[in-house]
This record gives sequence, structure tokens and C-alpha cells, in this order.
Amino acid sequence: MHMIAFGVLHATAVLVVAFFVAFAAARSCALLKVLGTILALWLLLLAIVSIWFGVMHKGHHMHGWMEGPANAAAAVNAAANNAAY
Repeated sequence: MHMIAFGVLHATAVLVVAFFVAFAAARSCALLKVLGTILALWLLLLAIVSIWFGVMHKGHHMHGWMEGPANAAAAVNAAANNAAY
């Protein structure tokens, strides 16, 4: 759940920055207006991807390092056995 919350929090911050970039670009002239619009769209895309990663990676946490050396050794052995076939 905290990955989704982090994604939404990150996306909110990026969207606020994108809003101000788009606002500044709208008040600019010529080339600066185009570059500002492209940057605002890029930030919008990053915000969408941030939420998407938060949703898609829900529950895929890396807890292996918290389980101790015995489980880590078992995971290494299992990976070695899978690679051997």
C-alpha cells in the first residue's frame, strides 16, 4: 500500500511543478513557449508513470534481506539449481 501512496505523493509533486512550467510557458514567446510545453508534457508523463509503477509493483517488495543468512543461502542454492538446468 505504501508504494501506491508514494506514487501518488510523487505524482502530485511532479504535477504541481508541471502546472507551473506550463503556466510559465503559456506566458512566454516563440521557442521558449514550445520548450516549456514539451517540458510540462514530459513532467505529466513522469507523473503518470510514477502512479503506474506504484500500482503495478504493489506487493512486490524485496524482503529477502530481512530474513537472515539462512534464507539467503537457500535462495542462492535454489537459483544455482535453476541455472544448472
